Amino acid sequence: MTKTCSLCGSPRFSKGLCRYHWGIEYQKPLSRKPLKRFVTKIEYISNKKSKLDEEYYTVCRELDREARDKGLCICFFCGGPLETDPETRLPMCDHHHLAGKYGKSDNGISLYLDKSGIVLCHRKCHREYHDIKISELLKAAFYDRLMEKILYLCKSKYYNMKSKHDEYTKSL
Repeated sequence: MTKTCSLCGSPRFSKGLCRYHWGIEYQKPLSRKPLKRFVTKIEYISNKKSKLDEEYYTVCRELDREARDKGLCICFFCGGPLETDPETRLPMCDHHHLAGKYGKSDNGISLYLDKSGIVLCHRKCHREYHDIKISELLKAAFYDRLMEKILYLCKSKYYNMKSKHDEYTKSL
């Protein structure tokens, strides 16, 4: 017959106690000291980018207010009306950069912050534009307006986009 713990009846480990009760009675408690880490945390967004984003948000809010005041809350791509927030009456929409976000426009402003290069659009229409094939883009109703605005905004981006479209049409 096996010897049992004097407190609980489990098999005995040492000094008349099971492993659990022996640990409580005789074992020193573990001292848990936190590890000192000397790693510096890298910010997700740099200070320069966060300042640029703040400026971008103010530009977007200005565009929204101007659209509301002028009554031009329409999607650039489909021409449909944009939903408005009931409290602020500002349009709830996406902001599309016609000539991209990187680089400078012809008037010397960053394309990211140039109000003339940002248009309001539905989320669905915006996603469709970015997923569209060149063949479908060339047939789209907004294509001529898009290229006209890009030409006004940044000639280098216009000619770059035009050459891609020309290459595509030649390959057909």
